[in-house]
Amino acid sequence: MLLVARSRGGGTGQVRTWPPATARCGEEGAMQDTHAQASSHIHITSKEKMLRKGMKATGLVVVVVGMCLAVATAALVSSRQSVVTSVPDVGSDHPCYNVGGDLPKDYEPSGLVWHAGLDRLYVISDEGSLGAFSRSGKLLDSWDLPASDLEGVTVDNPFNGSLLFLAQEYPPALLEYSLVANKLTGRVINVVDFPADAKSGMEGVTFNFNTGVLYAGSQYDGNVYAYSFDIPGGLLTPLFNITTPWDRDCSGLSFIHQRNQIFAVSDSHDQILIMTPEGDIVASTPVPGDGQEGLAYRVSNGGTDELFVANDDGKSDSTMWRYDYPIEAKCF
Repeated sequence: MLLVARSRGGGTGQVRTWPPATARCGEEGAMQDTHAQASSHIHITSKEKMLRKGMKATGLVVVVVGMCLAVATAALVSSRQSVVTSVPDVGSDHPCYNVGGDLPKDYEPSGLVWHAGLDRLYVISDEGSLGAFSRSGKLLDSWDLPASDLEGVTVDNPFNGSLLFLAQEYPPALLEYSLVANKLTGRVINVVDFPADAKSGMEGVTFNFNTGVLYAGSQYDGNVYAYSFDIPGGLLTPLFNITTPWDRDCSGLSFIHQRNQIFAVSDSHDQILIMTPEGDIVASTPVPGDGQEGLAYRVSNGGTDELFVANDDGKSDSTMWRYDYPIEAKCF
């Protein structure tokens, strides 16, 4: 299958034909920080048609399976919420707050996802551990997994989801994890037509539960690849890919339903790109620290937007930060 995309006026956010070409993206273009509109505008041929196709491919079966999971998930959310200690929203009093003090020894956080229904931050370590943390960084639970080389994590639904998908760097694959049983289900979903090698593979993953589209970030070429994700069937179908201004190192992704946007981070560029679900890059912003390998987004009870960032700087220096968003200058 060949999906064709075209760009009007040039620019750094460019959606290419599928399967991906072997050529790398061009020189990094100038982009404005904060939420200013980028100068380039991208048009993707049949974008809406492709996304609708993704929804149709998943919708009917998801409804049936979702009904079966609803009771178990509702009980899980209810029981977990009943024991969560309420933490006052910090807001602008602490716009940059280190929440990595309770990370286990030698823990290397490489991927994050916020589960609003469970009020938990799920954190994957590339050595094969999964942790659940409060918004203030308290370790609530952890599980050692019979897997390694894990670089990202996403959830099937951030409000009542019962499944996590863990991104294996190489060979690129998704490992399914049950939040009801608190263990891997044993299902492994191969990520096809994805650029990777043994040293540079899939570094980030996020799921748009509204459209059924999964996005995967490549360390190999710095770009983002979109797939229609049939969760019950365990099938990924390539849709389109998004060329970033990065030559490599797309290290983390987060779909933010409140904004209907995707945040992509690069640890070698200390930068976040802000994208639409269709692949338009609309803005960029710098991000503090080093080794930024995971992103998660939360809206606090008081309405403050919060961005969690995982900093994987090796076993002794890794940590996590929570920033009020937009990130304030004093956090740098």
